[in-house]
Amino acid sequence: PQDAVSKTRNALALARKRGEPGHEAYGLRILGDISMSLGDTKGAMVAYQGTKALTDTHGLRPLAALTELRIGRLLDWTGRKVDAQQHIDSAERLAADLGMTLWEMPTRSAKG
Repeated sequence: PQDAVSKTRNALALARKRGEPGHEAYGLRILGDISMSLGDTKGAMVAYQGTKALTDTHGLRPLAALTELRIGRLLDWTGRKVDAQQHIDSAERLAADLGMTLWEMPTRSAKG
């Protein structure tokens, strides 16, 4: 996992240096996923929020939908069910608008 974090941070630095916000957004999303796998929910949220900011700024709507889903999953895992459901619903609406199917849906415990 530490090697994955190191390589992802290197990729992020390169994307930033080259002015590639799309690659930066994907790198942050990956960093968030790695953080989640390590149980670092705070680090994951910071990375996902960074991803979300870039997707909003640069119109990366498919990645925005997936990031909203991940934020919803993270909030659900940390017990923030109502907030989680808002992000999951947002992800579903955005995906529907784009004609996307969200294959990685979290458990729907936030509704029930």
